[in-house]
Amino acid sequence: MRTEWPRLDYLAWRETCSALHLYLQIAGKYRLAHTPWLNHSWNATFYVTPTGLASSPIPDGPGIEILFDFREHKVVGTCGNGHRASFDLGPTTVASFRADFVALITELGGTPSFNDTPNEVPDPVPFSEDYRDRPYDREAVHRYHQALVAMDRVSRPTRPRPTSADGTAIFWNVTMGARAKCASLRPHRVQQRRLRPPPRMARSSARMVHRRGAIGLSSTVSRPR
Repeated sequence: MRTEWPRLDYLAWRETCSALHLYLQIAGKYRLAHTPWLNHSWNATFYVTPTGLASSPIPDGPGIEILFDFREHKVVGTCGNGHRASFDLGPTTVASFRADFVALITELGGTPSFNDTPNEVPDPVPFSEDYRDRPYDREAVHRYHQALVAMDRVSRPTRPRPTSADGTAIFWNVTMGARAKCASLRPHRVQQRRLRPPPRMARSSARMVHRRGAIGLSSTVSRPR
């Protein structure tokens, strides 16, 4: 197994990271609004794929699946009747991304209704009102995806049997990756701890951790809306 990990300097890509976090929240909140609830929000996560992050099929309209393609840098939607729609990922505003996403869902025959307020960010601004220009560092996003693929490859042997979270899941409210266990991953070691959120999960601030090669997240988990 390869042990090289992509360099991911948080300070260098934090603005892109912040923007991507909000874009994932928009798509994730759409999925959350149209998918039956599962414990710990497993119904609303994204999954690591060879090209990016994907939802499973969402029961809206003809059935819709969303892919954040981090190789071609597009958001791609497909649906049960064979139709496909997409738009580019690049420098933009959160409000513009939201408008593009709503148009994509509408084109696919879905109903683009979802909560308009971000989770786990200080002083949240509604997506539809956030007109601040956001950068998009394609190379950093590509390295982030490489890191997710590496996490998935390393963590798969820790799974003794299939669970409700088959595959490495990304909790978009805090951009946290998880399996049946949450891992803080380092290049040569995986340290595991169980996810044990209480019945009513308290909100907390979250921050990405990037030091000495570690790629993880420091937070507790709250139920998104």
